[in-house]
Amino acid sequence: MPEEYTEEQTRDVFADLHTTMLTRVRPPGTEEAMRTVRSRRRTAVAMVAAGVGTVLAGGIAFAGLGGVDRSAPPPAAHPSRPVLSDAELDRLYAAAQAKLGIPSVLDNRQRREEGKDVVAFFGGGPLKAGNGGHVGGGSNMNKTGEYTLDVLCVGEGTVEVHFWTAAQGQHGPAPATTGPTSTRLRVACSADPAPSTATLRAASLKHLAYVALEPDEVAFGRSAVAHLTRYP
Repeated sequence: MPEEYTEEQTRDVFADLHTTMLTRVRPPGTEEAMRTVRSRRRTAVAMVAAGVGTVLAGGIAFAGLGGVDRSAPPPAAHPSRPVLSDAELDRLYAAAQAKLGIPSVLDNRQRREEGKDVVAFFGGGPLKAGNGGHVGGGSNMNKTGEYTLDVLCVGEGTVEVHFWTAAQGQHGPAPATTGPTSTRLRVACSADPAPSTATLRAASLKHLAYVALEPDEVAFGRSAVAHLTRYP
């Protein structure tokens, strides 16, 4: 005849079983690991379109373009807010380009004649999946080592913009700290934004400038960014 358990012993058996199953399903340290993953996702470089501008008749020669790192997953859109369609995001990007003054054809020779800075590269795009990574560029005609970034965001939310200089092929991820050759801007998205600007001086004339964007969960799927890097 099976042994009968008291009510207290039955509760103890089920408590032991519950603990054993939790250990198997959720090993120790899972919560800490998930916090680490979430932290890395927040700090990962994300959401920069890989395209850069075509430069005509300006005598500019690109020293090289930084490779696009698409290993970092994009942030998830805010669950309580609907995301925009691709067509709507493209319209926001067109508005961002127009607001920043990025022409369809860029003539740096004409810009020089007008007393304007030479454009090293420009880019951006709708903040959606597939536009991850960072972009960099430079010119062998830049004899100052100085780069200035203009950036704005049309839509909702905020975007953390990473801007730094480094040797081609040795740029790595965006630096975690700011300094003479790296900085960060927190750019608010809106329907009529004003450009945010930052200037850096490269440690070497052979170093390139790099830009990476990290949108928050509100901006992702609801905004577009345009950026332009220039030098005197």
